[in-house]
Amino acid sequence: MDIYLSEADLDGFTGYFLQVMTQFDNADAMWAANGAITHEAGKAIVDLKDINVKEALADVNTLIIQGNKEGGNPFNITAVALRPESSTTEISDITTEETEVSGNVYNLQGMVVKSNVTVQEATASLPAGIYIINGKKIAIK
Repeated sequence: MDIYLSEADLDGFTGYFLQVMTQFDNADAMWAANGAITHEAGKAIVDLKDINVKEALADVNTLIIQGNKEGGNPFNITAVALRPESSTTEISDITTEETEVSGNVYNLQGMVVKSNVTVQEATASLPAGIYIINGKKIAIK
């Protein structure tokens, strides 16, 4: 879980204390405290790999994040983002289907120079120049 902190409240201060829990004064409800939280300026990273979040929140309606600077002043939490354990995704297979689309070939003046031909047919027999084929500019040398 990433906890984004209010930069305005912290004013660049990186020494702060955080607790993540579902109930006050209940050790079983404590998800993480300072030792299990990585602190960065403006962001705290909480490792939830040992917590079944769905199960832990099943009987409660609150997730409490308590935060204070070392001086004791509270600050605002601006966002909380749950990340999946693995942040990478995999694309296993990509298939493409080649289809020959027939269409018109236009010169730059907008006049049709060939009708109902595929791109291969059009480019094989056109003289050098710039043409518009299927909405794309094509240069024939």
